[in-house]
Amino acid sequence: MKDEYTILQKIKIRLGQYHTDNNSIVFDDAECDVYLNELLSDAKESVINVRHYPTAWTEEQIESDLKKYEKVLIKLVIYDFNKEGMEFENSHTESGISRQFQSRARIMADVLPFVDMFA
Repeated sequence: MKDEYTILQKIKIRLGQYHTDNNSIVFDDAECDVYLNELLSDAKESVINVRHYPTAWTEEQIESDLKKYEKVLIKLVIYDFNKEGMEFENSHTESGISRQFQSRARIMADVLPFVDMFA
């Protein structure tokens, strides 16, 4: 996937909310962008809470660090989007179809907290 796409556009590509027109990508479902941005904000907050950034860090430093976790953020948004209507369920069975969900914590496993070193 090209780096020229925003994180929101990358999410929309993964969700199939696009089509091609004359060899260029056109993003669909603009009304969903507000919801996706809200999920992205929640995902960023989750990563920030796990990272425990030093209090001396600026917003710029935090935003720069979050770029290292872009794939985790995308996975969290897609996970939360796909669980819409099934929040707080670990599994779901309906009409003979069973689904089991990976835990959100498993996605967050790649996010490492800062640790103070004592001399």
